[in-house]
Amino acid sequence: LGIPAIVHEETLHGVMMAGATVFPQAIAVGSSWNPALVEEITAAIAREARSRGSNLSLSPNLDIARDPRYGRTEETFGEDPYLTSQYAIAAVNGFQGKDYLIGKDHIGVTIKHFGASAQPLGGLNLAANYMNERTMREADLVPFRAAVEETNLASVMAGYVEYDGVSCHANTWLLTDLLRNEWEFKGIVVSDYGGIERIADLNHAAETIEEAAKMSIEAGMDVELPGTKAFKNLKQLVETGKVNEKYIDRSVRNILSLKFRLGLFENRFADAEYARKVNNCPEHKALALKAAHES
Repeated sequence: LGIPAIVHEETLHGVMMAGATVFPQAIAVGSSWNPALVEEITAAIAREARSRGSNLSLSPNLDIARDPRYGRTEETFGEDPYLTSQYAIAAVNGFQGKDYLIGKDHIGVTIKHFGASAQPLGGLNLAANYMNERTMREADLVPFRAAVEETNLASVMAGYVEYDGVSCHANTWLLTDLLRNEWEFKGIVVSDYGGIERIADLNHAAETIEEAAKMSIEAGMDVELPGTKAFKNLKQLVETGKVNEKYIDRSVRNILSLKFRLGLFENRFADAEYARKVNNCPEHKALALKAAHES
């Protein structure tokens, strides 16, 4: 049908492409205690990313890092829920702009990893977390809620961890009851890389990848990243009556809505000349130096 694709990119401390401006890591910027600086940085990253054809970020990481064994601490803003929540709002506004429609110099934001991925058992990235709901609500989910309720957030990424014994990629309470019904999130939910297939091969909650796809789409997942190893089975699952087509309709509606917000139907291609002009430009390099000083 000629519908343009959403192109995602890693943007944690700059666009992960050759020639882009490199900014300090999130854990360093967290030391600046300066949300306005985060908004400046993310606006610059968005400009570079969009100029090169990307329109969805896979950052910021809003996990609360309180276990020193956790191997992704440098991706986080630190251990404080309030500081991280203020940075969350600033980052979304920088990347996306403050309007509902996402302009040509901005990209959609994916906050991650929902929920509470930074405190897994043993500090291991793919292990389960064992926190109770009160701790989740009063600490680890605070930045996520702030981003959902205080901005026009585009996207949420599920975490590899299990919460309450259920993979976050197949957790209806997390992805639908809390995120959509309670917080009224209107964007898309995307998987972490390979997260849906891990429902079967890591969490052992599904016997097959087809069953994992069914569990995930019904729980509230919209998009499988980076490919469609699990979700490629959805057509057959619908045709055989194992998945209700309403779940497909729900995800398609969410995805198309974001594509309209991004203006992809009007401006789907990058501008090479503009990309050469803004990537690692003097203004952005000066901002990176300022960020390093403040960090």
